[in-house]
Amino acid sequence: MQFLRGFIYLPLFTTEYNKPPNLVLLNKLMSHPDFLQEPPKSTGEEIFGLYMALELFSLVNKGAVSLKDVMATLVAFSAESIAQ
Repeated sequence: MQFLRGFIYLPLFTTEYNKPPNLVLLNKLMSHPDFLQEPPKSTGEEIFGLYMALELFSLVNKGAVSLKDVMATLVAFSAESIAQ
């Protein structure tokens, strides 16, 4: 069991695909200015769409992070942003 930014990562299965998110990348995503606004607020593909995906996958192409790290981090980012 690992603790990650306010939630517990508890793997149900031990596989190479079940890995914790990249916390540096997760912190960068969670520090986006839109999350600092007062409610009501919403975001969509205009902020977290194609441009953000291209930026994240450019990190994979540069070898800075693995594709599995990006995917695990995006899952954690979705859960974390909803929880907040």
